Amino acid sequence: MNKKASCRFVSAAAFALLGSSSAYAVDYYWDNDGTTAGFGTAAGTWAAPTTGDATQGWSTDDTGVTLPSDVTTTTSDTVFFGTDTLALASGTINLAGTVNAANVKFGKVSGPITLSGGTIDFVSGGTSSFQASSGGGAASSTHTIDSNISKASGTLRFGTQSTSGENYIVNGIISGGIGLDIREVNNGAYLELNGANTFSGNVGIVTGQLNVNTIANSGITSSLGQGSTITMGGGGGQSPTLWYTGAGAASTDRTFISRATGDPRIIAQDGALDLTGTLEGGTGTATWEFNFSGTADSGINKVSGDIGDGSTAAIRVEVKNSGPVGGSAEAGMWEFSGGNTYTGTTSITGGSTLVAKSATALGATDAGTIVQSGSVLDVQANIGTEAISIAGSGVSGGGALITSTGTGTVGGPVTMTADSSIGGAGTLNVSGAIGGSHTLTKVGTGTTTLSGVNSVGGATVNQGTLAVSGGSLAIESGQQITVASGNFNVNGGAVTSDTAINLSGGDMNVSSGSVTLTDPSPGGSTFNVIQGGGTGALNVTGGDFIVAGATGATDNIAFNGEINISDGTFSAVGGQAYGNNGTVFTITGDDAVITIDRFNIADNGSRDTTFNFNFNATGISTISESSNSYVNLAGATLNIDGSLYAGGNATFDLFSYNNVSGLANAVNITNFGTEGVDYIFTQSTVDNIVRLTIVPEPATYALLIGLFGMALVAVRRRRS
Repeated sequence: MNKKASCRFVSAAAFALLGSSSAYAVDYYWDNDGTTAGFGTAAGTWAAPTTGDATQGWSTDDTGVTLPSDVTTTTSDTVFFGTDTLALASGTINLAGTVNAANVKFGKVSGPITLSGGTIDFVSGGTSSFQASSGGGAASSTHTIDSNISKASGTLRFGTQSTSGENYIVNGIISGGIGLDIREVNNGAYLELNGANTFSGNVGIVTGQLNVNTIANSGITSSLGQGSTITMGGGGGQSPTLWYTGAGAASTDRTFISRATGDPRIIAQDGALDLTGTLEGGTGTATWEFNFSGTADSGINKVSGDIGDGSTAAIRVEVKNSGPVGGSAEAGMWEFSGGNTYTGTTSITGGSTLVAKSATALGATDAGTIVQSGSVLDVQANIGTEAISIAGSGVSGGGALITSTGTGTVGGPVTMTADSSIGGAGTLNVSGAIGGSHTLTKVGTGTTTLSGVNSVGGATVNQGTLAVSGGSLAIESGQQITVASGNFNVNGGAVTSDTAINLSGGDMNVSSGSVTLTDPSPGGSTFNVIQGGGTGALNVTGGDFIVAGATGATDNIAFNGEINISDGTFSAVGGQAYGNNGTVFTITGDDAVITIDRFNIADNGSRDTTFNFNFNATGISTISESSNSYVNLAGATLNIDGSLYAGGNATFDLFSYNNVSGLANAVNITNFGTEGVDYIFTQSTVDNIVRLTIVPEPATYALLIGLFGMALVAVRRRRS
């Protein structure tokens, strides 16, 4: 063989070796249309070796003009399915057995490509990737990998971090001693893992979105592999997202680490997700975030594990309304029940709900909790002195701060930044101070008890019971207490207001403590103390109900509706008091102290008032004055019931005033029927008395002397 022939032989042998398997890193382009420019429509079989001909195969020509040759790709090679400018049209490429690559790249302009069957085995060690053909810009299609993926060690990366629409769906099984590095575009691309993955390393979602349809504990096969840690972010303003797409309930004890300040989200919208491991901040000194979105179709999403700051960084938490790429936005509904120690704020936004199921659910008390309008904090534990800011009426008007079931206690200050609703169907105890120049509304069928020093713009009960028990509730000037339904209970402490109490559909019940109403405009005005017109009533069974008018008779103190007094103190002093037409006072028993100055029940058609005096076993309370004053009963009806009286002979003043200037227009006395007992009823404008005297039989009296200004005496015999 001559030298020239020998050289030709060596060159040909080298070319043949290069065509069959690359000895160094080569970029290969899948081509389905031979020497025609471009790459055609995806089809054919990637094998080891891959047959190259006019219909399929690998070429080193990025224009698609060179005829593909027989090639066996190696773990040093990068394989392309299209480029930035030349598309490989939509189709499926089958893998036969195991093939090798260092990286797999899809053209930005290519159609949806599916890799089916077989296994892609990547180089051991280092970082291998599935990526767009280059960084930046936008990819036009979502690509599907049904093939299995293996890599002995190192990292498998998805995404360029800068190409929007760079979406991958991996249905095959990912295996090996590797971790995943997700670098999709924030809020613009996703990786979806649906296989029963066995890779043993951890998952890092630096940017973009990872969708998984199964989640399990560390060491157990799932879409997230078997690793122990999921890290979100890369130490800056990234917005990594983990979206659990499974239909069934799932839990994981894996550790979650946040190193992001953008919008790092964990989303579960179908099956309920429970995070039982630790959630913490990563390295650095920033305040990292964990954000939670989605409402489970059944059950509730939970963080049962502990949320903490980490060694050097702080953590803030938000439950929010947010949607994943490829999905719709949905409010968050999450329950926290761990021993949380994070020191950043807790925010509940966008119509979301956070259920605080443990004493430390809201973390340390350093930064407080913010409930934005339309959102809900549902307290089902004693959360201590956490400072809480609330606004709005919650979800569907159910309340911004509630206890939906069981008992919840709030010990820290509650600041209203707008009109706010609280309550729920459970028992909510607020011992911290509620403040803000806004209306506080009680909603829900349960009982909410206030025991702190509270000052609000107004208070409304729309449902259930609002109770003041210890502490105080001050209503700002010009604002009102309204009981539209349910009950407003005063069980202790002090309630103060300078505006009428509106009992349009519910009751105010005073059993201890005090309610003080002060006329804000003395000098000839009318102070409407109780506004009725509905079914509500004022019930005083203890404590003090005090109305403070102006000195003298220049102001009017007007009562309305139904007022029931059986114990405690009822006082209306200063000004001239009267009942508007239809007002009913019911006095039960003899345990109350009732003081009403200048009580003018004139017979003018607008002040007709009924007084029901219901004796107990020992007698009846007296309505009296605080000083030299008068009562005019010309428009009064007196109903006196002795059903329970068992005290024997006695004298009872129903009204005790320095001056009685009018006689009741109707007196009805019933049920004083004890054997051997009669009564004498006397009202006199001469002697200034309105009196019932219990006398022994057989006395019978029947006196009717004079009209207005003279004594009227009526007698009722014992029952036969």
